[in-house]
Amino acid sequence: MTVVNYDQGIYEYRLETLFKPSRLKDLTEAEKNYIAGLFDGEGTIVISLNKRDNRAAKMIKIGTTCKELVEWLHRKLGIGWTMNNRQKPGEKPVYRFQITRFKEIETFLSWIKDSLIVKRKQAELMLEFCDLAKQRRVRLLLNPDTKKIIRSLQTKISPREWEIYREIKELNKRGWEDGWRT
Repeated sequence: MTVVNYDQGIYEYRLETLFKPSRLKDLTEAEKNYIAGLFDGEGTIVISLNKRDNRAAKMIKIGTTCKELVEWLHRKLGIGWTMNNRQKPGEKPVYRFQITRFKEIETFLSWIKDSLIVKRKQAELMLEFCDLAKQRRVRLLLNPDTKKIIRSLQTKISPREWEIYREIKELNKRGWEDGWRT
């Protein structure tokens, strides 16, 4: 485990494990539905786009004050990583389970998508975003003599990727809408 200090607090990172898709197949239907319900209620799907250098960051996460739950998720799924954000004195720490790799996000969301109710639309949009982002391959310019990378190029973020980004951002908003708490 690596501990990193930031101004906001101390974060503990557990290094990502190698992706083992067979762990998902080993889970019972009850465990799958529990994880889907947990993600539906406590999970978040996030996309960040940087227009200047054509980079896209994506993440799905589940936050809770129950450390055992986050560790159970990480152990059961065999993907992603956990993070502990210690709060100010008197506040409970928040534990997060996060997945940031495209392949792991695609596999996880494809696996639970049919069991989701609240976050199904976000999951479908993220899966589409992953497909589009894979088409934007990074090209490396190499120095012919040293074979070292001079610069990396990436095709521009497509209009559809920007549209998905805005849709997910809108779906993630909190507050009252049409008399319902979202």
